[in-house]
Amino acid sequence: MKINSELRVLGIDDLPHKRTQAGDKILAIGTIFRGGKFMDGLLTTHITCDGDDSTSCFINMINKSKNKSQLRVILTDGITFGGFNVIDLHKINKKTNIPVISVVRHKPHYDKIKRAVKNVSHWEHKWHLIEKAGKIHETIITNKTLNKPDNIFFQCAGITPAKAAKILQLTTKHGVIPEPLRMSHIIGSGLYFGESRGHA
Repeated sequence: MKINSELRVLGIDDLPHKRTQAGDKILAIGTIFRGGKFMDGLLTTHITCDGDDSTSCFINMINKSKNKSQLRVILTDGITFGGFNVIDLHKINKKTNIPVISVVRHKPHYDKIKRAVKNVSHWEHKWHLIEKAGKIHETIITNKTLNKPDNIFFQCAGITPAKAAKILQLTTKHGVIPEPLRMSHIIGSGLYFGESRGHA
């Protein structure tokens, strides 16, 4: 893969939701960017709150897209969507043939996550996917909007951690969240609340 400013990247995030919505459908948004410069497209799908369909929904959304042939990397906002609807990073990579990078602002505390996931159905399967996601890597982000370099954490499938770190730096222009994820968050919160609020 050639990493340059025109690299087509898809960033997926879900809309805000309430924990009482278990079983309800939640909109997930994917924005397509050229590097971190500007948005080139928008994809959507629906996943089940606390369900087990996020992996298949994301695969179908990507594979059916007319933009599929141009996509080089998939970024996800963590590995849990719609509550505890956990994605399988490696399956998404295998079924789309596109590298996947899951990005989180803070390093996960697995003891707390395991206690929380036990409150939902099929928790053993969900916990297996969390463990399957693999090692958490850390990289330093620098750009003109930051007073000093800051760190971000990620897991990846179908790509080396070194290349993944380069892509995160390339696509991050404001703060420490890559533009495709930041824009998906802004659009999602705007649809849910009527205007965007909070930070990605």
